[in-house]
Amino acid sequence: MKPVINYYLIISFLSLFFISSLNAQTSNLLTIGNMESAGWNIKNLDSDAVLSYENNGSHDGTKAMKIVAKNIGQNSYYVIIGQGQQLNLKENEHYTISYWAKSPDAAGIEITPWIQISDATINYPFTNLESGRLSNEWQKFSYTFNYSLVSSNKALFKFRVWSPGTIYLDNVQIGPADESDINNNTIDDEPIYSVSIVYKGEEINQTVYKSNCPIYKLGYMNMQSKDEIPLTLFKGRSISWTDFSFDDNVKVKVKVLNENKVPYVNENIRILPSRYNIDYKIDGNEISFNLTQAGQFSVEIGDDGYKNGLMIFANPTETNIPDENSPDYFVVEPSNNILNASNIPSGKKGIFFKKGGHNIDVFTIPSEIEYIYMADSAWVYGAFLKLEGKGVKIFGRGILSQEKMNYRVAHGIDIRVDNSGVEGITVADFKHFAIRLMGTNNEISWVKTIGGWVYNCDGITAYANSTVKNCFIWANDDAIKVYLNNIHWSDISVWLLNNGGVIQTSWGRTQALNCSIKRVDILRAEWVKAGFNAALLSCVGNRYQEPDRFSEQKDWLIEDVVTENPVPIIFGINPDSYSINHVRNFTLRNWNVKMSVGPVFQNRIKAGNPNTIIDGFVFDNFVFNDILLTQENWLEVLNLDTGRFKTPVVLSGVNKITNQEIRKFKVYPNPVKDILYIDNAQPNSAITVYYTNAVLALQTIGNRIDVSRLHAGYYLIKVDGNKSGIFCKKGD
Repeated sequence: MKPVINYYLIISFLSLFFISSLNAQTSNLLTIGNMESAGWNIKNLDSDAVLSYENNGSHDGTKAMKIVAKNIGQNSYYVIIGQGQQLNLKENEHYTISYWAKSPDAAGIEITPWIQISDATINYPFTNLESGRLSNEWQKFSYTFNYSLVSSNKALFKFRVWSPGTIYLDNVQIGPADESDINNNTIDDEPIYSVSIVYKGEEINQTVYKSNCPIYKLGYMNMQSKDEIPLTLFKGRSISWTDFSFDDNVKVKVKVLNENKVPYVNENIRILPSRYNIDYKIDGNEISFNLTQAGQFSVEIGDDGYKNGLMIFANPTETNIPDENSPDYFVVEPSNNILNASNIPSGKKGIFFKKGGHNIDVFTIPSEIEYIYMADSAWVYGAFLKLEGKGVKIFGRGILSQEKMNYRVAHGIDIRVDNSGVEGITVADFKHFAIRLMGTNNEISWVKTIGGWVYNCDGITAYANSTVKNCFIWANDDAIKVYLNNIHWSDISVWLLNNGGVIQTSWGRTQALNCSIKRVDILRAEWVKAGFNAALLSCVGNRYQEPDRFSEQKDWLIEDVVTENPVPIIFGINPDSYSINHVRNFTLRNWNVKMSVGPVFQNRIKAGNPNTIIDGFVFDNFVFNDILLTQENWLEVLNLDTGRFKTPVVLSGVNKITNQEIRKFKVYPNPVKDILYIDNAQPNSAITVYYTNAVLALQTIGNRIDVSRLHAGYYLIKVDGNKSGIFCKKGD
């Protein structure tokens, strides 16, 4: 993270690249790298590696380092340390490293160079560089990178070796990079936008953050081969964002600073989601608009402006800022040192991260900690994990970033205790699941996830009896994950890249009853290849065919869903055939979705396993590609691939029904919350209520019926066996 001119802040991806030609290092700082004068040793962990220097076996000179390991033990690697020379490296300077290596008996073995500061006072921070894959012939590996650690004269050059075998190393060098190497091999970090706000009569320049799509290089920070697909697809793209809090109203001003990235046009400008009906004004190259309510907004300029898009995170004003002088809180000042749980004094209930930069690596939250507050403009590098103890609330307006972490080493927030919450913060540059609250009775609100580019960058999940509301989810895997009972989502905006489902209901091991998802705006879903989990509404089922699995999703309401741009596919409800996965009683109300037409994708609602039941669907006021679904046209309009999908009930605008006549009877109120009355029914009239799949829901005798225990949705009612109609049960 580094500031740039005019108050803008650019979040830089650590630039590290393979360069096939010789790098022009201006000097070499590592004098022991020629292997002529020793200076290296082995940290074995559980391995049996032995280091020696072999004459007449070097690539250049008279000696080369030779390491022989027959067994690396349970720790899966050993470390070669340049203990004989500490290096003086400067933060944010570019360096080039190079080395020659071979393995005569273990071709394909990988070694990973890394740098660690040998300083206990700052908890030994380190950075991994790019792995090299050795052959049985001498090969030169050379990389240019930006050094992200704090400036220090105690840096040590090291290698991790991941497999047993014999390796040779020679001519290890590190030195300042040549300017041409820096210019030719770095991501463009120039700001694309400026943003200011006019709030309560004062114009305030906003910090604008930017996440660049990383450059793919196998092994760098544990990049995997599967990462090549998304990082190639989105190469050269970025997402910028700014973050502020307000009440009442605020005016936002946006300028495009880099028209090579976003060609500025004064037409085809949209402020999304469209449900807010935000109008804008143009004054020269400035776009301005007013906000009267909090939310997350995408500014789209021209047809391709989204490829280097801008998000406006307009938060409600904080009302729960803790007192940093409270004896319950441990206050963390900005620092490059890594915060460890052992640094927290006993008796504290909370942690207060002040404005500025912090490092926590993977921070295991002590069991007694109940609150973690991240102040506005606190930038915390790392991830939070809590495995035991009391519930914890992570809140504020700060930013939690995984930029400096290896890929998939940790989830952004991983909480496995009940009664937890996350409120107001931004999770940026995440490299695995953004937020997982795996206990029960959780609350998530006003959270933003942004800048996850590779696969396995899921969005948000919260387990049974939880609520998630007013959130923005950028993800490159499943975004909205609903897996257990009584989970309720509302007011969610989603930007999905090329993997996963917008709404994912099952991976084959869940029972999720009585769930609701309301007011979902899909800004974009950028799938390019048909996949088992690529769809707006997805049910994968037991894809990995694990034994003894059973899943059921039942009594769901998903309403007010909008696609702001056409997406490649709407329905991917096709649970794997290996095990049973029922999908029952889904009411899809007030959808206005568009699907692009093409040969690659087709909507699917089909049961794989012969015992899987998919029934009870209600399409209520469902508009698909500007066509209102009816009982007669739904199958043709959706172009649906079906298999054992029982015919749905299609209600064309039935959500607007009022008290409904059932021949000479009348039911009211309709919709109903608890007691439904039937005019003209007798005290001994037989009343039966059915789910829309014709399964009996309840029955009674009389002229009124208590429906309070029914889940939200539509029901069929019969009076005295031959009078029928429809009523709507309200949600809570």
